[in-house]
Amino acid sequence: RRLCPARPEVLADRGLLPQVFFNLILNAAEAMPEGGVLRIKTLVLRGQGHQGRLVQIAFTDQGCGVAEEDLPKIFDLFFTTKPPSQGTGLGLAVTRRIIESYNGTIRVESRLNVGTKVIVSLPEISAGGGPFPPTPRHQAPGMRGDRKDVERNDPDHR
Repeated sequence: RRLCPARPEVLADRGLLPQVFFNLILNAAEAMPEGGVLRIKTLVLRGQGHQGRLVQIAFTDQGCGVAEEDLPKIFDLFFTTKPPSQGTGLGLAVTRRIIESYNGTIRVESRLNVGTKVIVSLPEISAGGGPFPPTPRHQAPGMRGDRKDVERNDPDHR
């Protein structure tokens, strides 16, 4: 794991953002049934134009990868590459919706039989909460807009 030394904050729900990360980690683990390495890397990047800074979290696995012809469909509801009894095709669709609700983006790079890299980018909240707290586009029920540290090592925030 390579984490940004700073502790950048993003506007996110304490329940939904961990769900996103759990889903991405679970997908990576399932793509490596014989074992492998999952790398998680965080960085803070300067955004484009007026966007401010972006917190980027990249999940890179050494799994089976996704076929090139399937990449455009992986965020579609009910699309799955798993056998019918093992996947619903909801995970990445829900993950994308959550990330986009925080004005973030998610993209996937993958090569069949080599591995997959999923990159989540979220707007950083500036120190003190302003002047750049983004307004979530789709406020889902239960979303509180909590400030969330990207890296939490204390047990109260796991």
